[in-house]
Amino acid sequence: MFKGLGVHASIRGVNMLNITDLAKEKLAGFAAQAEEADTLVLRVAIVGRGASGFQYDLQLVSQKDTPDDDVTCEVDGVIVSIAAKSAVHMDGATLDFKESLMGGGFHFDNPNPMWADPVEKPWQKSSKARSILLLPLMVEP
Repeated sequence: MFKGLGVHASIRGVNMLNITDLAKEKLAGFAAQAEEADTLVLRVAIVGRGASGFQYDLQLVSQKDTPDDDVTCEVDGVIVSIAAKSAVHMDGATLDFKESLMGGGFHFDNPNPMWADPVEKPWQKSSKARSILLLPLMVEP
């Protein structure tokens, strides 16, 4: 699937990120289509947040192209590189792939609060939204 080994990382002593079997299968399919000879890793970054949850950026990139400050972990053979600023919000999250009539996409179920600042917590409590978003996967050429 993805060549190479990652460094196990966790904030609370459990796997930082979980990936369902269907999501792993879809990632493997995208990786097989890439023309990259190097080890490919799944890079995850939180790029925004709103009333419906976090907004994510998913990319398959060469392992050598990941930033040095990313948090890297291996989940069942998939090497995942999480943007340093996003890592605190990803602990315990699950990446899945959802099929629908309109197609399909990657989906995160993230139990972490979107707003960690005490001033922002009332917004989080009022929205009661979980982080759900169908995402296309970008593969760098």
